[in-house]
Amino acid sequence: MPNDNPPLEAISVAAPVLANTRRPKGTIAKHRPSFTPENAAAWKPIFDGMIADRQTKKVSCQLSGYSASTLYIKANDALRWLSEFDPQPGRYLQFRQQIGISKEWNAEGEAIGIILYFKNTMSAILASSVTNVVDASRPEANWKDALQEWLQVAQSEEIWDSRKLYANGIPISDADKEWLVQLFAGIEGVEADIQQTYVRVMR
Repeated sequence: MPNDNPPLEAISVAAPVLANTRRPKGTIAKHRPSFTPENAAAWKPIFDGMIADRQTKKVSCQLSGYSASTLYIKANDALRWLSEFDPQPGRYLQFRQQIGISKEWNAEGEAIGIILYFKNTMSAILASSVTNVVDASRPEANWKDALQEWLQVAQSEEIWDSRKLYANGIPISDADKEWLVQLFAGIEGVEADIQQTYVRVMR
């Protein structure tokens, strides 16, 4: 089992390759074990590196000893902690607004780590190509898990759009629509556009 906050390593990459890209209002993150100064300190060198070189970073499951879902939550909680409690909180608040954090997938549809990227970089990639998104016809591409994870960390006015993640669309059944309605019922301020082949959510 990994230590609670082992040293983390990140590699720089030219751009995100396989990205799976709002947190409900409230204090969910502040009650999680990863919303701590220790976790923030583990991630701070990675964030500082991105601020300095403006390059996308990857953190792998294999090297860190964590699952992609755990890395996703730890990274988001660390950045939120720094944006609130660091001696220079404005530095990290601005950085937090500029970046996105997503899972990275291999060719078999397995989550192998996370990617930290600048949103303007990802927007340019998505505008020019959709070859780097996950095929939703594969059973590994669980859009419900991806949406719920996004809701845990999403910031005000952020948007989750399944069309940016799944090249072939996602079939939305009546049961899926009912599940979405129940999911959003407990979250204040959510706006959703639910169609037969996609879901778009805004906080």
